[in-house]
Amino acid sequence: MTYVPCSCSKRWIKIPDAETPCVQDMAKFAVEEFNNEHKGSLKYKRVIEGWYKELDENNIRYRLHVHVNDCLRRLLKFMAIVFTQHNENDEITKTLESFEQLF
Repeated sequence: MTYVPCSCSKRWIKIPDAETPCVQDMAKFAVEEFNNEHKGSLKYKRVIEGWYKELDENNIRYRLHVHVNDCLRRLLKFMAIVFTQHNENDEITKTLESFEQLF
């Protein structure tokens, strides 16, 4: 994702192309973290749509709607909230804040 100067918006901004590799990686991270924390077996399929919110120049929160398959191969929709923090070495730390099924 290309870095845009921080406007530190209080609102969610739609991600124009949820198919980009960095957005897909963020969603895969969310599914993997959920599976690790809950001994789950969800299989990542794709990002349906997503938004981001710049908290400051180093911190961004992502809200992603993700399709996954469960152990019965049912297609389920989840909303993942992932917080990212960029440090001075341009390394990114990701934290899964929420992963909830949407009905």
